[in-house]
Amino acid sequence: SNIGTLKLAQQMGTSKVGEYLSAFGFGTKTALNFPDESAGRMKPDEWQGTQKVTTSYGYGYSVTAVQLTAAVNTVANGGVYVAPRLLAATIGADGAIVDSPAAATHQVLQPATAATMTDLMQDVVCYGTGTGAKIDGMSVAGKTGTAYKTQGKIGYGDNTNRAYRATFVGYFP
Repeated sequence: SNIGTLKLAQQMGTSKVGEYLSAFGFGTKTALNFPDESAGRMKPDEWQGTQKVTTSYGYGYSVTAVQLTAAVNTVANGGVYVAPRLLAATIGADGAIVDSPAAATHQVLQPATAATMTDLMQDVVCYGTGTGAKIDGMSVAGKTGTAYKTQGKIGYGDNTNRAYRATFVGYFP
């Protein structure tokens, strides 16, 4: 519910919302160290007017696919953020397996909050806008998203002539 998250954001305040988004990894590059990796765009100290609350439902900042995956992974991990990494281990020419260093972690949500979020995200797949991700006999949690696409010189278009970008991210609890 956009209205529900907006009201919660108002109660929390801009700086607290920004702190949570940062704790989920938004606004900074990941530890993957990819060339030209984007940190996304998130500057809570510059949010003005309605942007202070529309961020609660995903407007006013941008994130990369890896950042979004890591954030949702935080919910799946009981509220613990685990920095993304690509390799669990490498195998040397001699066949020796060398484990990659453990990823950095930090607590973002209380485990009970993460469990509630998982329940809500399961409802998205069972009854909401993410029913296309249902898998018989398996519990799936997910979140859909929609954003307006720019349309050249006319910006985002009027209410009858808009193009959208849809997203889905999920996990198997």
